[in-house]
Amino acid sequence: MKKPRKYIVPVQDFTASADYEIKRYQLLLVIDEEAANKRYSEAREKMSQLQKLNTASAAFKQNSPKRYKTFAATEEFLLLMQNRIEQLLTVAENTPNIEPDSSNETQELETVE
Repeated sequence: MKKPRKYIVPVQDFTASADYEIKRYQLLLVIDEEAANKRYSEAREKMSQLQKLNTASAAFKQNSPKRYKTFAATEEFLLLMQNRIEQLLTVAENTPNIEPDSSNETQELETVE
C-alpha cells in the first residue's frame, strides 16, 4: 500500500519548521534559569547561541517559505521572552553588587536619664 504523500509531506515540513522554535524556546528557558541564578556570563554566552539559532531558523524558512511556515504568534512570544531576559541581564549587569560594609557597624544609642 502506498503512503498518501499529501498528508505526510505537510507534517514533515511542519515538524522541521517547528523544531527550530522548540530549540529556541528550550534555550530561552535555560538562559532564564541562569539569569535567575545570577550566572550572567553563562547567560550571555547562551544569548549569542540564541542569536545564531534565530539566524539559522530564519534562513531555513526563507529558503522555502511556502513549505516552512512562520507563525506570527510563536515568533512574537519568543521575541517577547528574549527581550524580557535581555532587559533583565542588562539591568543586572549595570547594577553594582552592594554588600554591607562591616567597618560601619551600627552603634547603640545611649539613653539619657
